[in-house]
Amino acid sequence: GRSIKSSKNLMLNSTFPRALFPMTTVCKGLMTFPSKILIYAVFHLALQAPVGWSLLLLPVLFSFQVLLMVGLALFASTLVVFFSDASNAVQYVGRLLFFTTPVIYPLAVIPDGIRAVLAWQPFFALFASYQEILDGQVPELGLMLQAVLWSVTILVVGTRVFLRHEREFALRL
Repeated sequence: GRSIKSSKNLMLNSTFPRALFPMTTVCKGLMTFPSKILIYAVFHLALQAPVGWSLLLLPVLFSFQVLLMVGLALFASTLVVFFSDASNAVQYVGRLLFFTTPVIYPLAVIPDGIRAVLAWQPFFALFASYQEILDGQVPELGLMLQAVLWSVTILVVGTRVFLRHEREFALRL
Protein backbone atom coordinates (compact mmCIF):
# COMPACT_ATOMS: atom_id res chain seq x y z
CA GLY A 1 0.00 0.00 0.00
CA ARG A 2 2.88 2.38 0.67
CA SER A 3 4.62 1.72 -2.65
CA ILE A 4 3.43 4.97 -4.26
CA LYS A 5 4.18 7.19 -1.26
CA SER A 6 7.62 5.69 -0.73
CA SER A 7 8.51 6.37 -4.38
CA LYS A 8 7.23 9.95 -4.30
CA ASN A 9 10.39 11.66 -5.62
CA LEU A 10 10.86 9.20 -8.45
CA MET A 11 7.21 9.39 -9.44
CA LEU A 12 7.10 13.19 -9.50
CA ASN A 13 10.30 13.55 -11.58
CA SER A 14 9.79 10.79 -14.14
CA THR A 15 7.19 9.61 -16.57
CA PHE A 16 6.48 5.89 -16.69
CA PRO A 17 3.56 3.68 -15.71
CA ARG A 18 2.90 4.30 -12.03
CA ALA A 19 1.39 0.84 -11.68
CA LEU A 20 4.96 -0.47 -11.69
CA PHE A 21 5.40 0.59 -8.06
CA PRO A 22 2.72 -1.68 -6.53
CA MET A 23 3.50 -4.43 -9.04
CA THR A 24 7.18 -4.29 -8.02
CA THR A 25 6.14 -4.96 -4.45
CA VAL A 26 4.30 -8.09 -5.58
CA CYS A 27 7.33 -9.13 -7.65
CA LYS A 28 9.60 -8.78 -4.61
CA GLY A 29 7.43 -11.32 -2.85
CA LEU A 30 7.60 -13.61 -5.86
CA MET A 31 11.39 -13.53 -5.82
CA THR A 32 11.48 -15.37 -2.49
CA PHE A 33 8.90 -17.93 -3.56
CA PRO A 34 11.18 -20.54 -5.21
CA SER A 35 13.27 -21.02 -2.08
CA LYS A 36 10.16 -21.24 0.09
CA ILE A 37 8.50 -23.81 -2.15
CA LEU A 38 11.63 -25.98 -2.06
CA ILE A 39 11.65 -25.91 1.73
CA TYR A 40 7.97 -26.79 1.77
CA ALA A 41 8.53 -29.66 -0.69
CA VAL A 42 11.19 -31.15 1.59
CA PHE A 43 8.82 -31.00 4.59
CA HIS A 44 5.92 -32.33 2.50
CA LEU A 45 7.95 -35.38 1.53
CA ALA A 46 9.57 -35.82 4.96
CA LEU A 47 6.18 -35.84 6.66
CA GLN A 48 4.95 -38.34 4.06
CA ALA A 49 2.10 -36.10 2.97
CA PRO A 50 0.15 -37.39 -0.02
CA VAL A 51 1.69 -36.84 -3.45
CA GLY A 52 -0.76 -37.11 -6.32
CA TRP A 53 -1.92 -35.63 -9.57
CA SER A 54 -3.80 -32.90 -7.75
CA LEU A 55 -0.45 -31.20 -7.06
CA LEU A 56 -0.44 -30.21 -10.74
CA LEU A 57 -3.21 -27.72 -9.89
CA LEU A 58 -0.90 -25.75 -7.58
CA PRO A 59 0.64 -23.59 -10.35
CA VAL A 60 -2.86 -22.74 -11.60
CA LEU A 61 -3.98 -21.66 -8.13
CA PHE A 62 -0.74 -19.78 -7.60
CA SER A 63 -1.21 -17.81 -10.82
CA PHE A 64 -4.65 -16.73 -9.66
CA GLN A 65 -3.19 -15.81 -6.28
CA VAL A 66 -0.68 -13.55 -8.05
CA LEU A 67 -3.53 -11.86 -9.95
CA LEU A 68 -5.35 -11.36 -6.67
CA MET A 69 -2.25 -9.83 -5.07
CA VAL A 70 -1.67 -7.45 -7.99
CA GLY A 71 -5.28 -6.27 -7.79
CA LEU A 72 -5.04 -5.78 -4.03
CA ALA A 73 -1.71 -3.95 -4.36
CA LEU A 74 -3.13 -1.55 -6.94
CA PHE A 75 -6.24 -0.91 -4.86
CA ALA A 76 -4.38 -0.52 -1.56
CA SER A 77 -1.75 1.81 -3.00
CA THR A 78 -4.50 4.06 -4.34
CA LEU A 79 -6.20 4.14 -0.93
CA VAL A 80 -2.95 4.98 0.85
CA VAL A 81 -2.30 7.95 -1.45
CA PHE A 82 -5.75 9.42 -0.86
CA PHE A 83 -6.24 8.60 2.82
CA SER A 84 -3.28 9.03 5.17
CA ASP A 85 -4.44 6.41 7.69
CA ALA A 86 -5.31 3.83 5.05
CA SER A 87 -1.98 2.03 5.46
CA ASN A 88 -2.92 1.21 9.07
CA ALA A 89 -6.37 0.08 7.97
CA VAL A 90 -4.86 -2.10 5.25
CA GLN A 91 -2.72 -3.85 7.88
CA TYR A 92 -5.70 -4.52 10.13
CA VAL A 93 -7.87 -5.74 7.27
CA GLY A 94 -4.98 -7.96 6.16
CA ARG A 95 -4.77 -9.51 9.62
CA LEU A 96 -8.51 -10.03 9.72
CA LEU A 97 -8.44 -11.73 6.32
CA PHE A 98 -5.49 -13.90 7.43
CA PHE A 99 -7.25 -15.17 10.54
CA THR A 100 -10.51 -15.85 8.68
CA THR A 101 -8.71 -17.78 5.94
CA PRO A 102 -7.97 -21.49 6.37
CA VAL A 103 -4.21 -21.01 6.44
CA ILE A 104 -3.46 -21.87 10.06
CA TYR A 105 -6.38 -24.22 10.71
CA PRO A 106 -7.90 -27.09 8.72
CA LEU A 107 -11.17 -26.78 6.86
CA ALA A 108 -12.61 -29.73 8.77
CA VAL A 109 -12.77 -27.77 12.04
CA ILE A 110 -14.98 -25.03 10.58
CA PRO A 111 -18.69 -25.57 11.26
CA ASP A 112 -20.92 -25.40 8.17
CA GLY A 113 -22.69 -22.22 9.28
CA ILE A 114 -19.42 -20.34 9.78
CA ARG A 115 -17.98 -21.80 6.58
CA ALA A 116 -20.91 -20.35 4.63
CA VAL A 117 -20.10 -16.90 6.02
CA LEU A 118 -16.34 -17.23 5.49
CA ALA A 119 -16.93 -18.32 1.89
CA TRP A 120 -17.65 -14.66 1.12
CA GLN A 121 -14.10 -13.74 2.07
CA PRO A 122 -11.81 -13.26 -0.99
CA PHE A 123 -9.02 -15.59 0.16
CA PHE A 124 -11.17 -18.39 1.56
CA ALA A 125 -11.81 -20.35 -1.64
CA LEU A 126 -8.21 -20.01 -2.78
CA PHE A 127 -6.68 -21.30 0.44
CA ALA A 128 -9.36 -23.93 0.93
CA SER A 129 -8.39 -25.22 -2.52
CA TYR A 130 -4.71 -25.17 -1.54
CA GLN A 131 -5.51 -27.19 1.60
CA GLU A 132 -7.44 -29.83 -0.31
CA ILE A 133 -4.66 -30.19 -2.89
CA LEU A 134 -1.98 -30.51 -0.21
CA ASP A 135 -4.12 -33.15 1.51
CA GLY A 136 -4.04 -35.18 -1.72
CA GLN A 137 -7.57 -34.35 -2.84
CA VAL A 138 -8.88 -32.51 -5.87
CA PRO A 139 -10.80 -29.38 -4.82
CA GLU A 140 -14.43 -29.01 -5.79
CA LEU A 141 -14.95 -27.25 -9.10
CA GLY A 142 -17.17 -24.66 -7.40
CA LEU A 143 -14.42 -23.81 -4.93
CA MET A 144 -11.87 -23.37 -7.73
CA LEU A 145 -14.27 -21.25 -9.76
CA GLN A 146 -14.96 -19.09 -6.73
CA ALA A 147 -11.21 -18.54 -6.28
CA VAL A 148 -10.87 -17.59 -9.96
CA LEU A 149 -13.86 -15.26 -9.74
CA TRP A 150 -12.47 -13.45 -6.67
CA SER A 151 -9.03 -13.13 -8.27
CA VAL A 152 -10.27 -11.72 -11.55
CA THR A 153 -12.80 -9.41 -9.87
CA ILE A 154 -10.24 -7.94 -7.48
CA LEU A 155 -7.73 -7.52 -10.30
CA VAL A 156 -10.27 -5.68 -12.46
CA VAL A 157 -11.52 -3.49 -9.60
CA GLY A 158 -8.01 -2.71 -8.36
CA THR A 159 -6.80 -1.86 -11.86
CA ARG A 160 -9.80 0.36 -12.62
CA VAL A 161 -9.51 2.24 -9.32
CA PHE A 162 -5.78 2.73 -9.80
CA LEU A 163 -6.05 3.90 -13.41
CA ARG A 164 -8.97 6.20 -12.64
CA HIS A 165 -7.04 8.04 -9.92
CA GLU A 166 -3.48 7.71 -11.22
CA ARG A 167 -3.32 11.26 -12.57
CA GLU A 168 -4.32 12.69 -9.19
CA PHE A 169 -1.43 11.02 -7.34
CA ALA A 170 0.96 13.95 -7.94
CA LEU A 171 -1.55 16.37 -6.36
CA ARG A 172 -2.00 14.15 -3.29
CA LEU A 173 1.67 13.49 -2.68
